[in-house]
Amino acid sequence: MKLIVLLAAATIAGPFAISQGAPQRLHQMIAHVSLTADSIQRDISQARYTPVIQLKGDVEIVKPLCASAGAGGGLLCEEEMVLHADEAEYREDTGEITPQGNVHVSFRKMK
Repeated sequence: MKLIVLLAAATIAGPFAISQGAPQRLHQMIAHVSLTADSIQRDISQARYTPVIQLKGDVEIVKPLCASAGAGGGLLCEEEMVLHADEAEYREDTGEITPQGNVHVSFRKMK
């Protein structure tokens, strides 16, 4: 009887264990800035809103680089900055990024 229960448990748990794979990456867009990481958190321990977003694990932040398009007040966005880091803090109110660990910054034409 123990062997049947063990085989039944292995049959049920087997496919579940195989399908676990890598953890799901999280993604959030904030004012045209793309935030991607294994963990994205905002400190909600305070009673008031906090603009700091904490990103951990294979962080990627993609932010457009824009310039004034002239007297009409429009913006021209042709390139974007791509930041990769182990961890980072993103300040939603100022756009300031504080990366930590292995950090790499590159620039590319906007998609």
